[in-house]
Amino acid sequence: MELSAADLVADFDLFDGRGTATIHQRDPVSGDVTATETATVLRRQTSAQAVSIGDGELAATTCRFHLKATDLSFAPKKRDRIIYCEVTWDVEQVTVAGMGTRYMCDVIQVRE
Repeated sequence: MELSAADLVADFDLFDGRGTATIHQRDPVSGDVTATETATVLRRQTSAQAVSIGDGELAATTCRFHLKATDLSFAPKKRDRIIYCEVTWDVEQVTVAGMGTRYMCDVIQVRE
């Protein structure tokens, strides 16, 4: 039996606990928002870890979001933002997964 990208998307829709988030594409230099999309997401469990800042460390909350590629007109990249349940997350790393059907975004919570 051959597995297709459509099968993977159907599994994502059916089995994953999912929600809706706003994705802001940001200019990497100015930080200005250049595009906004609403996407179906799956948020994995958050974790606390130390992040190096200058000569010290800062406690940070991190997690991973899975985004449906078909929901976005742009590929997310480092410094884009995900707003989910009124919490803002900065994208640190993006991996294309599921035969190109989803983006795995490793994020860090924005403290404002």
